[in-house]
Parts: sequence; C-alpha cells; structure tokens
Amino acid sequence: MAITPLQEIEELGKGSVAASKQAAQSLEKFQGSAADLIQFRDKLLDLSAEAIALYKLTALQARRTDSLEEVAIIWKETHSLYVGMFNLWQGLHAFDPATEPLVEHYRQILIRLRDESNEHYQFHAAE
Repeated sequence: MAITPLQEIEELGKGSVAASKQAAQSLEKFQGSAADLIQFRDKLLDLSAEAIALYKLTALQARRTDSLEEVAIIWKETHSLYVGMFNLWQGLHAFDPATEPLVEHYRQILIRLRDESNEHYQFHAAE
C-alpha cells in the first residue's frame, strides 16, 4: 500500500518534533563543557536542516498533488508541526551564553518556516 503525501509529512514531522523536544530537554541539563557545547551545536544544526527538509518535502508533495483541498491539508499539517516545535523553544533560553545564539538561530528558522507554511495554507485554503 502506497503512503500518501500527508502520511509522509506526518511521519517525518513526528520525528522532527521528537528530536526537537529531546534537544530542548537536553538544554535544561546542559553542563557547559566543551564536549556538551559541540554536541548541542551539532544537534541544533541537524534540527535546523530537518526543519528545512520538512518544508521542502511539503512543497514537493504539494506540487505532486492534484487536489487543492489536499494541498491545503498538507500545508496545514506542516504549519501545525512548526507551531509545535516553535512552542517548545519559544520561552526557552540557554543557561550558557555560548548556546544562546544557537537557540535563537533555530528559533528564527522555526518562525520563518511556521509563517511561510501558514501563508501557503491560507492561500490554498482560500481557493
């Protein structure tokens, strides 16, 4: 049985949300060692790449879909995933000054993708 575009996005999105949640929780336990900082930096860079990949996958799946209603549903799901990830990081601040720019960079990526996915959803839902 073939997987639908929405199921593919939901599957990738669940993994991204889980990884984002795990990283947010690890920030609370951050000890400030050089090894911890490198590991956390790498994790946030991976999360940023995953968030962008989810957006690109959504755009690709939307182009492959013939139904405007389905396109709107796909963008709505992606928007919901970004909202969830952003909410995890919205009030979270690093305890170490070295990690704060990393956290803020990831948060800005989530804001941009959240807003862009909402614009796509609103556009396709209105048609």
